[in-house]
Amino acid sequence: MARMTPQNWQISTLQTPRLVLEPASPEHAQSPAVLAQMFAMRSDSAVTRFLPYPPWQTIADASAWFERVLARTAQAESVIWLMRYEGVVVGDVLLFGFDAPDGNAEFGYEMGRAHWGKGFMLEAGRAVCQWAQAQDGLVRLHAKLDPLNTASARVVQRLGFTHEGTLRQAFSDPLSANGRGDCALYGLLKGELKPLRSA
Repeated sequence: MARMTPQNWQISTLQTPRLVLEPASPEHAQSPAVLAQMFAMRSDSAVTRFLPYPPWQTIADASAWFERVLARTAQAESVIWLMRYEGVVVGDVLLFGFDAPDGNAEFGYEMGRAHWGKGFMLEAGRAVCQWAQAQDGLVRLHAKLDPLNTASARVVQRLGFTHEGTLRQAFSDPLSANGRGDCALYGLLKGELKPLRSA
């Protein structure tokens, strides 16, 4: 089997029945509309409740985020797509944590609260997972979730991910009684991605 080589991946725009997923770009970083849309999403404490950072405080946080994202993409450390619905950025999906020798990558996502419950993340997640599994050498995707994040657990399970176990007190959680939180681990192998119609 070929070794996974993210630096050679041809990252492209992806489309679903309702969404357009655009690879993060310098043009996005310079767009006041995109910055405002990303800020509206990531400044919402409900969106960031289970993410490893606090809600954004100013639009400068959006600019700094794009700077980090584009640097990591240039170093082949991650790939992130901005999710557009009717021209507006409503979320993002990313691949990161690449383990080239063993063909592993982590799968993550987030979406603005106004668009929860519409099936958008199933569409976007499936498109990104399908793209990822077409890349040479990539064998496995995994997602790490807070066990309390039942909505995200439903998304990955409906995509075909299998719950493989729970890592106890695996990450810091300032909202928990002891400052620690568990991590539920889900995995997806090639051939396990469910079709959208049955997701």
